[in-house]
Amino acid sequence: MAEILSIKPARRGGRLLLQLSDGTFLRVTRDIAAELGLRAGKTLTEADIAALRAHGGVRADEAAAMILGRRACSVAELSERLADRGYTDEEIAAAVEKLSEYGLVDDAAYAAALTERAAAKNLSRRALLFELARRGVDRDVALEAAAALPDAAAALDELVAARLRGAPPERALFDKTYRYLAGRGFASGDIRAALRRYAEAHSQGWEPPEA
Repeated sequence: MAEILSIKPARRGGRLLLQLSDGTFLRVTRDIAAELGLRAGKTLTEADIAALRAHGGVRADEAAAMILGRRACSVAELSERLADRGYTDEEIAAAVEKLSEYGLVDDAAYAAALTERAAAKNLSRRALLFELARRGVDRDVALEAAAALPDAAAALDELVAARLRGAPPERALFDKTYRYLAGRGFASGDIRAALRRYAEAHSQGWEPPEA
């Protein structure tokens, strides 16, 4: 246990600096100080000190808002970052619920934004679903978002054109392009159809490799 000897404004960050009788200092936000009734002469338990030291006296919802202010993220990503900062499961759940009510964290909106980005990069549906899963988005939410992804044919035609740049449909080049597109998660049938369209546009046939 330790007694608060003094509370002064910290030089940076708009927080308060607490000097404790055990020689340590803690920085807390004004909201936390008011919420906990922190004042000179008050005695803090070891649990109080540990909680304040774990995340700098910043409430979980405040920390979550700061995280989201830097970059949008899913509920799972936000929860993981808050856990890394020492917040309890109860604090995290309350913070997520509060920010969800304000629309600041929304997996459906987040997945839709990633889908738009995927469309701009001509990513495959498989690649998009993998990315959404990696970010902790629920499978049903991910599938609903991925449904808005443009037809694979248009994306593949653009990728093939950009990759080949008008080159004659030579087998070695086509085989290399096929492997490249397959590596990006496109279905083999869609890739073959796109390469056939390119070959027909150049009046030459092409037989795809065996799947």
